[in-house]
Amino acid sequence: MENYFEWKHFNDIYLEDSYVLEIIESDTNLVFKMELVLLENNPLYTTPLPNEQYCYYLGKIEFRETDILMWIDKNKISPSIDLNNEIDYGNIDALYKEGDIYFIEGDFGKISLRCKELSLIYLSL
Repeated sequence: MENYFEWKHFNDIYLEDSYVLEIIESDTNLVFKMELVLLENNPLYTTPLPNEQYCYYLGKIEFRETDILMWIDKNKISPSIDLNNEIDYGNIDALYKEGDIYFIEGDFGKISLRCKELSLIYLSL
């Protein structure tokens, strides 16, 4: 089993406290739009804002050319609304790979899929 923090480009983010803002599923891709927690070794890291524990940065995790095998509890997805009326779908509690299958777990359910390409893309804030 390979955990996400062992992968190049994923070893300088912390998904367990990052927020899933949107999940976009198509016939060929699965995209998680995220408010990512950046670790200090990330080149985009800055000192956290006042009253924030982490440095956050908008980004997305893209699974391209997917063959989604299973999404458990997909119909139970329920967004949370914070004090600023911002919506999120919780955190990614686990992201790992066994063989050529990726496993993603969080408040949005459990997903297992196969894909040809996985990428982490940083967006401007």
